[in-house]
Amino acid sequence: MSNIKEVVLVSLMAALGNALSLFLSLQLMPGIVVHLSQAPPLLVAVGLGPLPGAVTGALASLGAAYIISIQGSSWNLLFIPIGNAILCYVAGVASRRGLNPLFSSIIGEVAEAPWIYFTTGIILMLPQQVVLIIIGKALIEVCISGLIVQILMSIKVIEDSIKRIGGK
Repeated sequence: MSNIKEVVLVSLMAALGNALSLFLSLQLMPGIVVHLSQAPPLLVAVGLGPLPGAVTGALASLGAAYIISIQGSSWNLLFIPIGNAILCYVAGVASRRGLNPLFSSIIGEVAEAPWIYFTTGIILMLPQQVVLIIIGKALIEVCISGLIVQILMSIKVIEDSIKRIGGK
């Protein structure tokens, strides 16, 4: 991150992501929570690039990781932030290659899916049905978050402000 404005934006979006996961989430079953904490880091990934997006993604998922680790494994405190960093890094790369925010977000989730499978299915040894629910739930969350980012980035003043922060 090249300037103080980027650090501030990353910090604010990470805080917003955590607030969304802690205060606006819906528990489907123990260990499976629906939230939109990916929207702020995806906005950073699309607006500032892969590395700031990955950092924001990891930090913004700590709230969700904490909630899920209370109900399941404490390994989630490590696994979820790494997965979110993968999601946002790849979404940032896809966006830099000219894809719109929604498709960039979906590509990021497709890249994260093997990590989710590895950590939940192989390391934590959750039943296959639960692993597939987690992956499907994550894809739905990211599609909604990507659509939110697409709408936000279509607002000229928001897009210009984020690009100005990134020095572009």
